[in-house]
Amino acid sequence: MKILIAYYSRTGVIKKLKEKIKKNLEGDDQIDVEEIKTKKKHTFIVWVFKKIFKQKCRIEELKIKNISEYDLIYIGSPSWLGVPLPIRNYIQKIEGMENKNIILFGGSYFPLLLEKILGFTFLLKQGIDNLIDNKGGKVLDNIIISGFLYKNGWLEERVGNKIEGFLGRVKIDISSIKEYYFKKRETKTAYLVLGFISFLLSFFFVFQIIAIFLGWDFLTWEQFSPIFIYSFFLFLIMIATIKIKEALPLIKYIASWTLVSMTAIILIFLDISTPKSFLIFPFLFILLIMAFFKAHGTIIFTGILSVVFYLALAFYSYEISFITNIIGISSIALTTIILIAFIKRENQKFKNIIKITEGLKQEKDILSIKVKARTRQLKEQAERLEAENKKKTEKLKEKLDEMKRFQRLTIGRELKMKELKEKIEKLKKKLKEYES
Repeated sequence: MKILIAYYSRTGVIKKLKEKIKKNLEGDDQIDVEEIKTKKKHTFIVWVFKKIFKQKCRIEELKIKNISEYDLIYIGSPSWLGVPLPIRNYIQKIEGMENKNIILFGGSYFPLLLEKILGFTFLLKQGIDNLIDNKGGKVLDNIIISGFLYKNGWLEERVGNKIEGFLGRVKIDISSIKEYYFKKRETKTAYLVLGFISFLLSFFFVFQIIAIFLGWDFLTWEQFSPIFIYSFFLFLIMIATIKIKEALPLIKYIASWTLVSMTAIILIFLDISTPKSFLIFPFLFILLIMAFFKAHGTIIFTGILSVVFYLALAFYSYEISFITNIIGISSIALTTIILIAFIKRENQKFKNIIKITEGLKQEKDILSIKVKARTRQLKEQAERLEAENKKKTEKLKEKLDEMKRFQRLTIGRELKMKELKEKIEKLKKKLKEYES
């Protein structure tokens, strides 16, 4: 198997990772390395400024411009609040990425857990995935380590073991386009859920500080702390779950439980002076949010949870009337049914697009096979014609050599006859002189 490792390293972390990966891959595989270098070096802050405002970067001439001959490509990138400009420029420049299998490895600038909470690792993975997808490639897997700790010599052995285990799991993806896009969609959804929960927790924390500072009638610190710790604990469970590919669908259900239960607890602590019928709206809003992730199973789960927690609030906290409860439950049920119908229709569209894409790929593969067969046929024909021309040339050369030999013989005979004639004439003259 032919492997390419392309990487960009400003501080040396990604270069160290590249060395470890290359060492683990060495064996029967042929490994080539491409270091991506920028024409100008900058500090991290300058790079972030250029990324946000300029979106431009010049890299040095690449040694390997076409990667079509490689079976597996590793791309190493630091995390700079998303995709670094040198990596973006590299992916846009290289050719031959169509249908190629890509592995991403990288290192975080800040502590890894902090970057996961802030969503920076999600931006890196999603950004590179989109760039490669636009070029027709497939990102099979990724590994991100804490560059902040690894750079300072910590976690050396742990990172080595982690990379060794990761490389042992990496396999060339031979799944169909349908399977690949469904896996990709599931992974993307899981990261979107994580990003949303991360944003929500950050907003919740900042809003609590502002509310306390301005003296708003919101939650006290005694009420806020258990809610935030509980939600953050569930968020950490989601971060741990995302490492297990088979468990990715669970993330949406954990997120649904987090949102519904967190909303219910906040409503218990708050003294709501508005009409009790308004209590249904937070649960309807959560249903709309979960619909964004396009999983009807999650919608059904969220709808059931919403009904259970709404009834708990109605009977134990707010003493809502029976009619209002019926209206609230009916609203949740109706919203759930509408959203399920909408999601099924959207999923069917997605399946149709995948089916068309798969058909186009099959036609392309068939055309590619035909082109290769015709190319091979033309090559064989050209070789056959070349061999025939060679034989004809050799025959012509033999005839030419024969003609040259004949010419030499003929010219030699004429010259000899001319010489003999001259000798005869001389002898005749001498004979006449002698007779006279």
